[in-house]
Amino acid sequence: MDKYLHNADKELGQAYKLAYYKVIDPPIFISLDSKNPELDEYLGKNCFDYQSWVFLTAYNPGSKVQTDEINTSRQAELLNLIRRIGHSYLPGVGGSRDNSWPVEKSVLILNLEINKANELALQFGQKAFLYGEKGKTANLEWTS
Repeated sequence: MDKYLHNADKELGQAYKLAYYKVIDPPIFISLDSKNPELDEYLGKNCFDYQSWVFLTAYNPGSKVQTDEINTSRQAELLNLIRRIGHSYLPGVGGSRDNSWPVEKSVLILNLEINKANELALQFGQKAFLYGEKGKTANLEWTS
């Protein structure tokens, strides 16, 4: 079974698989199911204790489009929580390559354990998030 279909319908799995994920500054695209040497190099040079990362948004919980006001407020709440728990992050964006889904402000969080990332994603109503470790493949992780 395609790992993108675990706990989700086929259409949503394909949407995640075909979406783009990008750190804003510096502009680095994250490739799903691939190693990301450009990201590893940047983080290795600028974040000496970097071991793993999570790419997450608070936008459009449950894969239901919300207003800009709601999304902006939820994203601010996510960023405040990340600061409170003491993790570094870089702003990002994600969206569909064919513009069938709105662009979502996102965040790349450094050194957040996968179980904590799952809790955070669930708290903000997300069905999945990206997870990567230094020098390894970036994976789509379904919330559970």
